[in-house]
Amino acid sequence: MRPLLGLALLLLPAAVLARSDAPDAALGKALRGLSPAGAPISCVSERLVQDTQIIDTNTILFRTSGREVYLNHLRGGCAELTPDRAFASSTPVDQLCSGDIITVFEPTAHVGVGSCALGDFQAYRR
Repeated sequence: MRPLLGLALLLLPAAVLARSDAPDAALGKALRGLSPAGAPISCVSERLVQDTQIIDTNTILFRTSGREVYLNHLRGGCAELTPDRAFASSTPVDQLCSGDIITVFEPTAHVGVGSCALGDFQAYRR
């Protein structure tokens, strides 16, 4: 029984390490072939956003109808935001801006589980 416990303890760090590398791999894959375009900006038009991808508890990608992808690192991170959850924003204008609050929710139950603040948006292009 002891050798199995030792093996399990040896494998645990590898599993944790693999899990922590997953967001970097997902971000690298999502931005493959793209380069940063200019300095970060404060706002993007909500009308241009066609799709979003939650990378991890700190990072969201906003894909536009054009060739741009905007990388957003949330202010202070957001423990409730995971790739299997969804988020919504409510702004009085048609822009998403740094400092705007998004609400994170469970998509199947439609129950809010937290809120987070957006950071600046870094454009990436081919």
